[in-house]
Amino acid sequence: MLEYRNKVLKILENKTKRLDFLAENRLIYAFQPNIVANRQNEKYARWFKFAAITKNPENTKSDFESFENQPIFNRIMEKLKVNTLEKDDFEYINDYAEYERGVAAYNEKIRLEGYELAKDEFEPVLKSQYLNLKKAEQEVQNYQNKQLQAIKKLFERGDSLEDIAALFDLEMPTLQRFIEHIKSMD
Repeated sequence: MLEYRNKVLKILENKTKRLDFLAENRLIYAFQPNIVANRQNEKYARWFKFAAITKNPENTKSDFESFENQPIFNRIMEKLKVNTLEKDDFEYINDYAEYERGVAAYNEKIRLEGYELAKDEFEPVLKSQYLNLKKAEQEVQNYQNKQLQAIKKLFERGDSLEDIAALFDLEMPTLQRFIEHIKSMD
């Protein structure tokens, strides 16, 4: 069961246009954008366009007009016509739609289970890192406040800006911003 679950989770990780990758179709799907975009391969682009139209349950006869004078597409369209379908075919179509909904629900359930599992596993780590970050931010703030107080005392004592900058290893524009901040605090 765990092995099967891992296979399903690996398939679910594929976020590229919600395509299920069958082993024999991997390269076709991997290169599909290049095939469709490349003018030399228009014959392949027609197949992808035809597949997209046939997959749409709300397609109309006019969607297929560009394929009508091509023998291979004529044969396929003849097989796809609703009036040639039998009762078993309609049941298969309805069952397949139900099957797709079930697979989508199952995939969502597994995704949520994975999310909960990751949340339970990583939430304490993230909380600890957040607390460490807040502690580090507080330490930086305390250091800056002490540095500001020291600069204020040296400035009030009459030390030159150059000496203060050298003592704290600050560039002059940074030191001037500190001095302006000190003056605004008073």
